[in-house]
Amino acid sequence: MTRTNGNGGHEADAVRAAATGAGTGEGTPPVCAPTPRWGHRCGNFSEEEWRAIPGWETSYEVSSLGRVRGLRRPLATGRWWASRIKKTSNNHGYMWVQLSRYGVDKWFPVHRLVLEAFNGLPLIAHPQTRHLNGIRDDNRPENLSWGSAYANARDRDAHGTTARGERQHLAKLSPEKVQAIRRRRADGVVIVAIANEFGVSFTTIQNILSGRTWRHVVW
Repeated sequence: MTRTNGNGGHEADAVRAAATGAGTGEGTPPVCAPTPRWGHRCGNFSEEEWRAIPGWETSYEVSSLGRVRGLRRPLATGRWWASRIKKTSNNHGYMWVQLSRYGVDKWFPVHRLVLEAFNGLPLIAHPQTRHLNGIRDDNRPENLSWGSAYANARDRDAHGTTARGERQHLAKLSPEKVQAIRRRRADGVVIVAIANEFGVSFTTIQNILSGRTWRHVVW
């Protein structure tokens, strides 16, 4: 089932205007633009297309702009559940949404719902989702593709988002400290002493010296 022009009830009119180009005199809005509250808004609401989420066809749909809505459906109480746009949650730049069935709530990454609805189920083992332009909350079908872990890693390198060195979560070191570690070892300081000095493990120092980590830092 395909529907178009879904109602964005929970979003501010200003955000809708910015996404559609309304009131700006511009016929075509920017492909992807940041907003103060809702992250990136990509595409045009007037061209929004809705499709059923595989496995949730009677309950939810996802759109070509990466929005998710619940469908009007009867409840066990005899009342009806009204159609509405689902709120999404940002997790490290990726958008997630909570779907409910039989009283059980589950969280799903929006990009995967879009891919399954618009591009079909993956044909490879252990698939990952690729954001082709590097913008994690741009969940338009044309920006998404199934791929391998290797392809995803290549994308992150190309986009400059690979978690290297000090970008890694809870990293204690910096390029300057890594250079200092290498100099200490070149001066004959034992690895245990270097690890104690910089407050890291013996293995961390070994990995730096062997080039397994921080090899992008030259000295």
